[in-house]
Amino acid sequence: MKKILIIAILGAFIGLSAAYAACTDAQTSVMDKLFFEAFPGGNMDVIDEIFHPDFELTHPSLPPGIEGVKTIVKMNNDAFDDWHFTVHDLICDGDKVVARYTGSGVHTNPFMGETPTNNEVQLDGISIFIIEGNQIVKDWYMPDDLGFMRQLGIIPPMGEH
Repeated sequence: MKKILIIAILGAFIGLSAAYAACTDAQTSVMDKLFFEAFPGGNMDVIDEIFHPDFELTHPSLPPGIEGVKTIVKMNNDAFDDWHFTVHDLICDGDKVVARYTGSGVHTNPFMGETPTNNEVQLDGISIFIIEGNQIVKDWYMPDDLGFMRQLGIIPPMGEH
């Protein structure tokens, strides 16, 4: 938890505050809870708090709604030690919030049946959220699954067969 707080504080000093400037306090609060409380450590209570009961998740390989979020959060926290996030950009316009981020951790337990590599891995992603009040009602989730699968050895690097 200390590392998450340190990342959030450092982020404020190195420019995240400027990226958050166009966002409302409610949007900033929801995004902070999402990336620094819910996703790292898999805090399901925070997920239940910040996602609307009728939440829509747009990702073809995950279950719909909040269950899809909980599924990927649990998978990542089970498979990767020190799973944490860096938010590179946060752009707000009305009820839309666009976040560009990187999830990082050490692959110490099986993920999708793959043997742990014990390597640090990174998952880059962009999400477009719709936030109403203090809850996320929709997420168009676009992770770099190909790059992530290559780091895990599930898909070989280009040129290798």
